[in-house]
Amino acid sequence: MSLPEKFFHQTVQHLRWGLDRCVGRLAGRGSRRSWLKMFVVVLRFADRDRAAGALAGHRAWLDDGFADGRFVLAGSLATGQGGAVVIHGLSREEVERRVAADPFVSQGVVTAEILEIAANRADPRLDFMIA
Repeated sequence: MSLPEKFFHQTVQHLRWGLDRCVGRLAGRGSRRSWLKMFVVVLRFADRDRAAGALAGHRAWLDDGFADGRFVLAGSLATGQGGAVVIHGLSREEVERRVAADPFVSQGVVTAEILEIAANRADPRLDFMIA
């Protein structure tokens, strides 16, 4: 890469970083670094007998998360012990509030463990999660 090309690419990266930082502040998310956070929420069954009564609400909760673009992936654990949801674009506090609103959590069907990931590398198909 020639020196002018390198300078151009560095300038573009700095502009992107500055824009992300400004937009993040306007959205109340702080610096760009907070945008890189994503979460894996592991939902483990605590009382499977209650699941049928809360299932419709849990599905609606999932639908809402996908509709607003915050949920990226959701599914059952292969062991049949519960499920997991990958969430991005929210603060930890927002994730905690959202998880607490899941009927499976609020009705004691599952316990939730929130794992925070500061992503800095992804497959190109997932660049939107760290760009």
